[in-house]
Amino acid sequence: MTTGSFRNCANMKGAVSISNGVPDFFRGPQYKRVAPRWNMLKLPREDYDYEFGLILEKLDPEEVYMELLQLGGPDPILLCWEKPNTWCHRRRVAEWLENGLGFDIIITEHGFRREQVLPYFGTPPELIIPVKKQLELF
Repeated sequence: MTTGSFRNCANMKGAVSISNGVPDFFRGPQYKRVAPRWNMLKLPREDYDYEFGLILEKLDPEEVYMELLQLGGPDPILLCWEKPNTWCHRRRVAEWLENGLGFDIIITEHGFRREQVLPYFGTPPELIIPVKKQLELF
């Protein structure tokens, strides 16, 4: 399992959207259980993190993992809008799965080694791109 951006990975085998919206060109499966709600996208970072934590808190990592495997096959790529190594919920989902599963798993950004991927809570403020700007990139 890896993570990726629609821009880089949308047409790859195993691509699964974990965002609320998808670009017009994406034809793969969507998994919205780990997507932020639309109203969260305008929240300050601290409030967003809190609200997204509430979403994850209600879910079972093993169940989510199995559902993602069903949608994306043996090597799903969890997709959303942000470029690699910018603040993004897909990194938080990946870390939540890494920490919550009862076995060792490393989930990295597609095309990156794990040590090249910024941690969700360690992303520098200058790499936090507002959602509106992200949408303008497509």
